[in-house]
Amino acid sequence: MEIIILIILVALNAFFAASEIALISLNDNKVKLMAEEGNKKANLLYQLLKEPSRFLAMIQIGITLAGFLASAFAADSFAGSLARFIYEMGVPISQNLLEKISVIFITLVLSYFTLVFGELVPKRLAMKKAEAISMIVVRPLTALSVIASPFVKLLTASTNVMFVYSAWIPMPMTSR
Repeated sequence: MEIIILIILVALNAFFAASEIALISLNDNKVKLMAEEGNKKANLLYQLLKEPSRFLAMIQIGITLAGFLASAFAADSFAGSLARFIYEMGVPISQNLLEKISVIFITLVLSYFTLVFGELVPKRLAMKKAEAISMIVVRPLTALSVIASPFVKLLTASTNVMFVYSAWIPMPMTSR
């Protein structure tokens, strides 16, 4: 059951990663024309694309939560068992230290699978099939944008404030 939950979390990560690349790879003018011709999904896409900081924040929330939950769940579910297994094999390290090492090992293994199946493969697919993937993900993303609206507003406002104040940070002069 634990593996199924991890697969679902990696799949959620993949959904958001593919959605992000598909949406930013779209031809905005083509989407606008399709929306004006009455295509309902294109109209939803156009609404999302009009506010890129909003949909990017929403997607980042999804990617971050899926990744954090997968890591926490995997560490909690498997570290103790792996440490016990290694300890019972006679490795002369305390079980407490083995649990910490197991958390690191499990996180590294999960990171590999998340990077390949939750990030890189979905992003490459989304680059090649941006329009088709966008049409598939637009309804769930639109629904999520309503649900995540308070968090998205907080992230967008925070980002905007930091962006404005970052202009005041002196940048070192480079010599040419």
